Amino acid sequence: MGYRILEQGIDTHNSPFVLIKDNGIGMSITNNAERVVEELLNRNDAYNITNKRLFYIDTDNQCDELIHDNTEFTGFAFGNAIGL
Repeated sequence: MGYRILEQGIDTHNSPFVLIKDNGIGMSITNNAERVVEELLNRNDAYNITNKRLFYIDTDNQCDELIHDNTEFTGFAFGNAIGL
């Protein structure tokens, strides 16, 4: 997969999050959002994104958010990294 996990934490709105970064290998996070969200929802460790926000740094070093409903990817929130 073309990303790596950078960190997890609590944002300034007291919401838990995971931050990933596109590593430029294979499909980008933006172009493969459904699969990225599915993989992270299925993890059995602290980086599982159930009940967490998922921010990502794309290949242009812009930080955006992948929106999900705890079962699947539902959309993007571009420029929504304020609060990290």
